[in-house]
Amino acid sequence: VIAKSINPSGGGGDIPEGWTEGTVAPSISPEVESELESCASGGCDDPSGTELTAGTYNASGTPEFDGITFNTSDGDITVVTGGDLELNDIEITGGGNVTMYVRGELAVDSAVNDGGNATQLVSLVHSDGGVRFDGNSDYTGVIYAPKSDLTFNGAPAISYRGALVAEDLNINGNIKKFDFEADPNLSEFRIVTGSRALTYLHVSENGIEVDLD
Repeated sequence: VIAKSINPSGGGGDIPEGWTEGTVAPSISPEVESELESCASGGCDDPSGTELTAGTYNASGTPEFDGITFNTSDGDITVVTGGDLELNDIEITGGGNVTMYVRGELAVDSAVNDGGNATQLVSLVHSDGGVRFDGNSDYTGVIYAPKSDLTFNGAPAISYRGALVAEDLNINGNIKKFDFEADPNLSEFRIVTGSRALTYLHVSENGIEVDLD
């Protein structure tokens, strides 16, 4: 967990060990905008049905994925949306990866990749958007939203396995009971998109020494 600020409330307590506060990570907005431009030129399919297979989909007219299976047996799946996207009861099958580019708000309201591999699901959120988790929800994967607010409503009914990066992380509930588990498979994980490759720990610290004569 990496954020510029972490704000527990509702009987919060100290920030859990291993969480990092005070870190600013690189924006993903240019990559989201690039994907949206590609879809605008007609290079993306419209999502339909309860199963999506390999390809790139424009979900700008689909504000909710409910009961969807992402079948990656034949290749990776990319979802692009210029608006909000709500995820409910999402399953990933096959050995490929699912990447979501979201300009608006990403909302998680129930099981998303529950019991799956955290490296197979990456959600990238534009600085104009945000992320919201509501009660009785869980997510296995990476959420990279370094310039956005990320809010958890309803902990401890929320569980998360993987890694997340946000600007302001707000937890409305007892942070000590929030069920978060880091995935060791992500230790060398890189978000490869466009011309840049970002690690979810893609941060740096530069020391400056000043000599006064």
